[in-house]
Amino acid sequence: MAVTHRTGTGKFAFFTFVANDDPPSVMHGRMLPPGTLAWCRAETEIHSQSPVGATWSNLCFPIEDVERDWVSLYGTPFAGPRDSVEIVPLTYVAQHQLTTGIDAAISGNEHAPTLVHGLLRLMLEAFAFSRGAEAAGPITKTGFERQLRVVDALVSIADRIDVAYPLVAVCHEVGVSLRTLNASSNALLGMGAGQYLRRRRMHRVLAALQRGDVSVTEAATGQGFWDLGRFAGDYRVLFGCSPSETLSKARRGGVLFNRRG
Repeated sequence: MAVTHRTGTGKFAFFTFVANDDPPSVMHGRMLPPGTLAWCRAETEIHSQSPVGATWSNLCFPIEDVERDWVSLYGTPFAGPRDSVEIVPLTYVAQHQLTTGIDAAISGNEHAPTLVHGLLRLMLEAFAFSRGAEAAGPITKTGFERQLRVVDALVSIADRIDVAYPLVAVCHEVGVSLRTLNASSNALLGMGAGQYLRRRRMHRVLAALQRGDVSVTEAATGQGFWDLGRFAGDYRVLFGCSPSETLSKARRGGVLFNRRG
């Protein structure tokens, strides 16, 4: 049995992000494969379906926020969806950013408003670049694609490491200088390469604590955090609570995330 949604967007911009490998969802009769982002025109009724067990995230933003951010990013009048639904494929980097950003934004931490605003800008950038390099900002298409290759490699490294990884080793593996690595990371991820790798490991600690089957020490040292005092402070800054609070809530059966739209 499929799950069907009918909803009117009203004065909101409505985005649907499909992230997993389940059979694709359907919106207005169009397929939404994993790794795609759909943008529905305001004032239209949305019809979407998804197989049981599929995971997607629905995000709504006031139109005035979307218009403001579009002008801020591109200096041109707001350009909404070209059809009732516009669908774009996302790069691996953008998929990862949306997945982690959505999780963080709905976890209830104190940084949620900033994170939500960052998600909107990320999605607008995805649509703008899909429409041609001239809309993607001052960087050339060739330059953007080079940065994308560097950051894709960085994200792939982050996917597999669970220890502090020297940036000189990252540069050697990616085949770029430290300056190029950090410039690309800052441009597309909003942070330097070292900060990004550390943050990915912090998110793995968060996931381990949310399962509730390990101690704080086991979760932290399992990701290469040996200075537990510094780790606890950095964890609180990033997630808005202490590691022990996360673990305690998980063991009480607290629900931290709800990603179904």
